[in-house]
Amino acid sequence: MSNEIDQEIADTIREKADEFDLPPELLLNIYAAEQRVVNMERRSRIYKRVHELLEEHIEAVK
Repeated sequence: MSNEIDQEIADTIREKADEFDLPPELLLNIYAAEQRVVNMERRSRIYKRVHELLEEHIEAVK
């Protein structure tokens, strides 16, 4: 499975990020993290990764 995000999905994420005044890269990173675990039975780690991505973003914008 490729870690590449489909261009149409990426464009939609960027549009929604703009609509809700959110950083598109943050949403794209969260989407990519979710995609990496979508077929795994155990997905509990996704919550930790999303939390880390949000913390990284908050630190970067300070």
